[in-house]
Amino acid sequence: MAATFHLRCEVNLQQCAMQLRNATYNPRCRNGSVLRIRLVDPTPLCAEFWPGGEACIKSCKANAEELRVIARRLARMIQKCGHPNAKFSAFRVYNLQAQARLGFPVRLEAVAKKWERHCMYEPEVTNCLQFFLAEPRCSLQIYGTGTVAVKGAAGMPEAQEALRKVYPLLREFSR
Repeated sequence: MAATFHLRCEVNLQQCAMQLRNATYNPRCRNGSVLRIRLVDPTPLCAEFWPGGEACIKSCKANAEELRVIARRLARMIQKCGHPNAKFSAFRVYNLQAQARLGFPVRLEAVAKKWERHCMYEPEVTNCLQFFLAEPRCSLQIYGTGTVAVKGAAGMPEAQEALRKVYPLLREFSR
């Protein structure tokens, strides 16, 4: 899961990097000026801050509520680094990843042949079939064992809706 939020102020990244533990800032890096903060509690994650006050939380295995609490904690850390006007705002979860088991194996070649406009299957490259949905906008990685990974959904209801739409299609191609 990943999320973004804003601090509604300009942030001096070098000052924050000097005062925070587990923070790295390298202005000569090819990415430009980005402050990275690693947190371990309550869940391991990496947060990136830009000088304009934008922030992004990546590689997090937490639900949306926990992610919101973590983002508020990060905003509070920036406030304590000498930016008292930093306010937490515009929180948005933008990448949910969910996994489900269908309970039956799937013939990927047959699915790829029938739904070629909606999927991509290269058995020489990877062992999964990529199935793209327009509504809800997300992609599904379908494995021959019957495991489905939903990627790019905005929330859990969208991931469940995507699985509800694809399940009858995949049931047709069960072994």
